[in-house]
Amino acid sequence: MPKIFLYDVKKNSYQEHIYDDECRSTSPDSFDNDIEDNGHIEDDSSPIPSRFRSDHSPIQRNGTISIKLGKTASDNINIVRYAHPSYWWLHMDSVSSGHIIIETRILTSKIIECAAHLCYKNLTSKSKRSALYSKNSIRFFDIIVTQIQNLIYDHPDLEIGEVDFKNSSKKKLVHYHIEYKNDI
Repeated sequence: MPKIFLYDVKKNSYQEHIYDDECRSTSPDSFDNDIEDNGHIEDDSSPIPSRFRSDHSPIQRNGTISIKLGKTASDNINIVRYAHPSYWWLHMDSVSSGHIIIETRILTSKIIECAAHLCYKNLTSKSKRSALYSKNSIRFFDIIVTQIQNLIYDHPDLEIGEVDFKNSSKKKLVHYHIEYKNDI
């Protein structure tokens, strides 16, 4: 089951959104008063499992954005498969990592930085060492970002959990150098 995080736009921080065994949404105590009903009614007849559904609103009314992190190859493909085409996909560049889906149509540098650190913090220790590099004694790691609509995930030549890109131009597939920060 993927991890779900709520990114607070105003506070520039995120907190894990927890699902119980039956995939019903529950929230940490500190978010209980902040989370509003987004009006999304789950239809049990939907072919999309409830843990992958979303309301497709760019920013939820309470000022949060949902960020999904795949923990397994199967999770990675499912969060991509069920994401809205205008949402954003983020992945570590040249390092094996979970896929990140940022459920918004408009992306800011703060959202990218927060999601990138979330992706980095969920790497294995070996991958973390491989991902970081230094320039002028500042540590960085690299990510790639594109919209869901630019991903190919169901081609027969791809392994489960792998994606390819319909268009790899700099306009469609963006590489970022993220400064590593302990406090994000």
